[in-house]
Amino acid sequence: MSTDAKTNNPMGLYVAYDKLPDRSQEDFLKSLTNNDTSKIVHSNFWDGNKGGDKDKRYIVCMPKEYNDSLTDEFKKENKLSIVRFIPNMHKLKEGTTHGFYVTSNVEFKDFSKNLIALFKAFEDKKFIQSDSFEITFPKAYPDGKLRNYAMVTFKKSNDNNFPKAYIRKLKALVDNSTFNGVKFTIDWLSIKVMKDIKKGQNKKQKENDTQREEEITVSA
Repeated sequence: MSTDAKTNNPMGLYVAYDKLPDRSQEDFLKSLTNNDTSKIVHSNFWDGNKGGDKDKRYIVCMPKEYNDSLTDEFKKENKLSIVRFIPNMHKLKEGTTHGFYVTSNVEFKDFSKNLIALFKAFEDKKFIQSDSFEITFPKAYPDGKLRNYAMVTFKKSNDNNFPKAYIRKLKALVDNSTFNGVKFTIDWLSIKVMKDIKKGQNKKQKENDTQREEEITVSA
């Protein structure tokens, strides 16, 4: 996620407000995209009661060009409003870093497969660069049972700093969201956990290595 990549990113992250309280998320996204939900890379429901908001709201990743094409008339007709998402840049808790500790509500096979698939979708739509992040699954327990979590780490920019605003946007988009029926939960990555995983033989799962445990390659 270099500076150039962020500038040229064709995808934007937005907060979309639904002014119809009884409308489902699926129907709302259909209204937002004029019945072409393929425009949306990923979306996440936000509790509309937070901060006193009455409208339901969603974080939506979609093309900037499409957002720019939405007219006031279209928004009024479809009972919605949309603003650019600006992340909260609060200071991280001591001992954590700008990486993700990811868990889910399913077993390792479905968890790992869909986490990789979600990030692949981000890559395909150019919301994230393929060489800017790494998904790592930790070494299994001594009995061979896989630990059901992953860490996602990010490369620093040319100025030797993490693209913090971008990482926070990505966290807001994915944390507590559902993809193919899998709900992901993200905490900020503990520096100690990150170092422990990187010290030993870490099990890193590749895109085509999701069917059997023996297909998980070992990397330093």
